[in-house]
Amino acid sequence: MHKTRRLLFIVLIGAILLGGLSRPGLALAQDDDAAAYGVQDFDKRDPFKPVNKAIFSFNLATDKLILRPIEHQYSKLPHPVRNGVNNFLQNLTEPLAFVNGVLQLKPHVAMTAAGRFFINTTIGFLGFNDYAKTQGLAYQDEGFSKTLKRYGAGEGDYVVLPVIGPSTVRGTVGMVADYFMDPVGWITTTPEDIALATTKTVNDRDQNDDAIDELYYQSIAPYVMTRAAYLQHQAFNKN
Repeated sequence: MHKTRRLLFIVLIGAILLGGLSRPGLALAQDDDAAAYGVQDFDKRDPFKPVNKAIFSFNLATDKLILRPIEHQYSKLPHPVRNGVNNFLQNLTEPLAFVNGVLQLKPHVAMTAAGRFFINTTIGFLGFNDYAKTQGLAYQDEGFSKTLKRYGAGEGDYVVLPVIGPSTVRGTVGMVADYFMDPVGWITTTPEDIALATTKTVNDRDQNDDAIDELYYQSIAPYVMTRAAYLQHQAFNKN
C-alpha cells in the first residue's frame, strides 16, 4: 500500500511537471492581483458548471440528510471536547505542513510545524491541547496547493468535489498530492484513515456551521453564493 502511494505520487508530480497546470485556461488564476477578482465574472471560472451544479445538488442533499443532523448532535457535546477534537485533527496535519514548508523553501513554516507537532503531541496530550499556541507558535494551514502557488501555478478553474465541496484545479491537485505525501497517512491503516476522515468531516462541518447554513439554506441562490464566497476567499487569502 505504501509503495503504491509512492508510485502514484511520483506519477502525479510527473503529470504536473509535464504541464498539467500550465495550459492557458489556468493562467487566469494568478493570485498576485486580488483586486481583479472584484470585477471578475465568476462564470468564466466555471467552465464545468453543469457538472459542478449536479455535484453541488448531491452535496446539498447529503448535508441535509446526513451531515447536518450528525453535526447538530455533535454540537451538543461540551465545547472543550469539540475544541480538543479540532486541536487533535490539526496536530495530525503538522507533519504535512512541515513537508510543504520544506518544499516551499520556507524554514520558518517547516520549523513552526515541527515545533508545534512535538510540543502538542507531548505536553499537549497528543494534540488535544494546543499548548504550542500559548508559546507563540500559531497553527499554519499549509498544503501542496500553496506549494504549487509558491512556484507560480495559477488557481485554475472552479470545481465542486463530492462531499468535500468547492475547490479549484490547483486546490484539487494539491489535495490529492497531500493525501499521498502526508507522513501520517503512511503509518495509518485503512480503517484508521476512514475513522479520521469521518471525524474530520463532522468537525469541519461543526467549525463552519454558521457559514454553511447561511450559504446552503438561507440563500436564494445557494450555488452562486457558495461559488462567489469561495472564489473571493481564495482571491484575498494571501497566506
